[in-house]
Amino acid sequence: MRLVDLIKNVEISAIIGELNPDFEITSVINDSRKSNSRALFVAYSGYREDVHEFIPAAYEKGVQHFIISKEKKDDFVIFKDAIFILVDSPRKALSQVAKNFYGDPTSQMKVIGITGTSGKTTTTFAIYKALRWMGKKAGLIGTIEYRVGDKIYNSTNTTPDILDLYEIISLMKNENVEYLVMEVSSHSLALGRVDGINFDICGFTNFSQDHLDFHKTMEEYLDAKLKIFDVLSSSNKNRKTLVVNKDIEVFPRIRLKASKYPDIKLKTISLVDRGADYYSRVVRLLPAKTVFELSGRNFEISMIGNTNVYNFSMAIAILKELGFPEREFSGGLAHIKVAGRMECVPNNLGLTIVIDYAHKPEALEKLIKTVRDVIKNKGKIITVFGCGGDRDRLKRPVMGKIACILSDYVIITSDNPRTEDPLKIIKEIEAGIIEEGMSNYEIIPDRKEAIFKGINLAKKNDCIIIAGKGHENYQIIGKEKIHFSDKEVVLESLGYLEREKGFLALEARKNLYLSLKFGVDYLSKNLNEEKKGLLVEGISQIIKDFYLLRDNRPLRQSITQLAMDYDNNFSMDDLKLLYSIEKALRTKNAFYSTLQTLSLEELKKIFDKISGVINETDFGNLQ
Repeated sequence: MRLVDLIKNVEISAIIGELNPDFEITSVINDSRKSNSRALFVAYSGYREDVHEFIPAAYEKGVQHFIISKEKKDDFVIFKDAIFILVDSPRKALSQVAKNFYGDPTSQMKVIGITGTSGKTTTTFAIYKALRWMGKKAGLIGTIEYRVGDKIYNSTNTTPDILDLYEIISLMKNENVEYLVMEVSSHSLALGRVDGINFDICGFTNFSQDHLDFHKTMEEYLDAKLKIFDVLSSSNKNRKTLVVNKDIEVFPRIRLKASKYPDIKLKTISLVDRGADYYSRVVRLLPAKTVFELSGRNFEISMIGNTNVYNFSMAIAILKELGFPEREFSGGLAHIKVAGRMECVPNNLGLTIVIDYAHKPEALEKLIKTVRDVIKNKGKIITVFGCGGDRDRLKRPVMGKIACILSDYVIITSDNPRTEDPLKIIKEIEAGIIEEGMSNYEIIPDRKEAIFKGINLAKKNDCIIIAGKGHENYQIIGKEKIHFSDKEVVLESLGYLEREKGFLALEARKNLYLSLKFGVDYLSKNLNEEKKGLLVEGISQIIKDFYLLRDNRPLRQSITQLAMDYDNNFSMDDLKLLYSIEKALRTKNAFYSTLQTLSLEELKKIFDKISGVINETDFGNLQ
């Protein structure tokens, strides 16, 4: 692109050097590592406000054209053959240059932005999925991933730097995307990453403590969020709408702000106020789904709790404001699940295991309360969580206090410690618990070990909440990012437990034999009262699953025949035990009771003898 076209509408104060308007620019950069002789370097970034210090490195790599702050004009006089375009605001200049370079792609599509402390990912994903359900070509930019149609790309930030953002959106335009749905973080609003994006409609989900390492105060944080009005107002779209959660504490501030922007139509959602534009009423909260009513129509979703009723209500309101009738998209909402957002992990142990991204006080509180509300089996809640390093330290004791008050037991662990000492972070979390005078917790810094311990502590009907990292498949320790997934660790832990408990897998005959051998070895080394229930389960499974299949005879006869077939391997005491089990089977509910009356030593003996008589021949006969 010609340089003169690239800097069109940029407010220029002065130019140092001889500018050739026809010079061909092939790339716009704000990172000296991407330097080349045909690049235009703009001294602003959505990650750090001042990148002037990287100009010498860019110059050494061949860059000749720079846009800089006019306040810095004397800093680079030594670069005699370079062209410096001086501006009042490098931030505004970068936005305009990016728009020029990529052809202002958001003017040619419907753009939906979602801001708020929590709920952005779920809300954007729900809107995106509903649009795809209706056959619309849609793009998604968010915390978990970027999507162009159904193509998935790795996400680097909730809202990327403006140059990266425009590059992604340009790709979407080339793929004929009609609708762009994107998360809009407070960082992006404060640092200008979304300046120049032509939004049609935005949503404001909620507001609570977060990012005080960056914003310093809650007031500054709210001011950053309220910049959504400026961004939306500057859009070139004719109809601009902001949908706001009316139930949040700062709604009066939002309404006051809205009164100063007559070009923006304000709409509201609520679960409390029937006077809201979109009022929702919870019909049923269940462990695997939620049913709610909005505007006289029932919606069923596969995510749990009031928090997700707010998220999906926001999505529905936005879709309706875009002109879509409910009947066209309601089916697309029913089966939406978002990775690491109140994600339930299926298992055969009778446990409810929830993985969630909750990493701020209000989110953690809502998460635990939601689980308590929807899990009706009166089981205990065990919460495993930590706090990220190099982030808001003030929330750490608050989150410790919330976790211990609302949970039956808490395991404090490491999150992404980054350059902080994980133990110091944990101590700051613990301070809030100590202040509250509570003791229902322990500290396990190793996150994998902590998750294993949480699941091992749980009994049938209990719930384990693993909070803080959600979808993330990494852990940042120091400046190194290593592979780590809460879900993978949960599945690994479940694998061990299910082998301990089940021993035999009916659907995998080879595992049946190997698992039994594993169980014998494990239990022989770890036999105690805690494991007695597992041993009882193991014996019952062996008898029920293996010997019943082996000769296809009724279970009582199988046990009797077992004793007769292998009487050389069993002592008289062993036979008595076997016959006592056989006798118990004649009474429907006595089988487990009989096993449970046996001592650990008796159970171990029976288990060892049974495993000793199962051999490869028996295994082969089952194939």
